[in-house]
Parts: sequence; structure tokens; C-alpha cells
Amino acid sequence: MSFSTKNKIRLTKTANITMLLIALLITLYYWTNSTLLAMKKVPLALMLLVLAYVILHMLKRRLNQKHHWTHWIHYLGLTALIYPILLGTNENIGSLNLITDIGVLFLIFPILLELRKQKSNEDQKI
Repeated sequence: MSFSTKNKIRLTKTANITMLLIALLITLYYWTNSTLLAMKKVPLALMLLVLAYVILHMLKRRLNQKHHWTHWIHYLGLTALIYPILLGTNENIGSLNLITDIGVLFLIFPILLELRKQKSNEDQKI
């Protein structure tokens, strides 16, 4: 499937905005739930949101030939989501909360950078 440059830019921007909304919902969940049970037994809806985030990221990678270093930052956020599921215990609940609360920000950070870059590119064209 071949897209024109204009359509690639439009699809990438739409994917970024959708990913940002998904990342905000994921962040909201982890910031409002600090119990071990809530972090280990993640709701199916949240898992589907994470899956949608990953699929959109893969779509963006297929659309864009250039890959910036910020495209890899979201892996830190995804790792922060998996960490409590695999290694969560009552003894390390404090560090789990810290890791997830900070880690989910790595889902948002690269999207904001990319949206800023897209905005500056649009401003330069004007």
C-alpha cells in the first residue's frame, strides 16, 4: 500500500494524537491505582489500550522512513507497565509505584516531541 507524502503526514499526526490520548488514559490508571492488586491484575480494557498504542507505533514506523532516537523511548514506558506484573510483591510496592508513575511518562514524552517537531515543520513551510 503506497501513500503520498501528504497522506503519510496526516496519518502520522492522527496516530500521534491517538497515541497521546491512549498514553494519557494509561497514565491516569497507574496514577490513580497504587495497590499491588491493581498493578498485577490489569483490566482487559487497559491491556487493549496498550496493544492499540503498540500497533499505532508500528504503523508509524512503517509510514516514516526516518527514525529519530525518541522513537525508542516508549519502550521504557512499556517496560514500566510490565515490571509490576512480573516482579510485584508487597515488599517493593513503594518502588513499583515510583517506577510506574514515572515510567508511564515515557509513553507520553516521545509523542509530545514528535508533535512539536511536526508543528515546527508545518510552521517552516508557511
